[in-house]
Amino acid sequence: MNPEAAQDASTERDFGVRRTAQTGDGPARSTKRNVLITITESIPIEADRVLHIWAWYKRQEGGAVALGYPKRSAGLASGGGAGEDAFAEMVEAADRRTGAISDAILAEMELHGHQRQVMAIWNRYLGDVARFRGCPADLLEDGCETFLIEAKRRGIAV
Repeated sequence: MNPEAAQDASTERDFGVRRTAQTGDGPARSTKRNVLITITESIPIEADRVLHIWAWYKRQEGGAVALGYPKRSAGLASGGGAGEDAFAEMVEAADRRTGAISDAILAEMELHGHQRQVMAIWNRYLGDVARFRGCPADLLEDGCETFLIEAKRRGIAV
């Protein structure tokens, strides 16, 4: 076995990715990686950012919005200075609000005939396995574009 073939075999074994034949004009590329890069490039950046926040929201406490007072509040003894975690709690509250609005948008999309696109979004961002007809990449792209239009309308995307 020549050294190049041994290296290709070890790479395939280590990473679990099948490599394409080398044509001489460049290095062999992973077909699995190219598909993932293509899908990721076709999603609008702002939709991807908001949907990542939504995925975090769904994983935290089952997607429930936290009620009650913050863990620490501003005190008056120091003239109203905030604690060191005040900014982090403010960001987390904003992310929870964005996640709740995103969840409502996706629920509304399902009601208006975009079930397959919503399933593709759940599949991509939450790893939910579902069987549906159509190209998953096309459905994901269409779903993200529809989601982004509604997210801009509701003020959670730019």
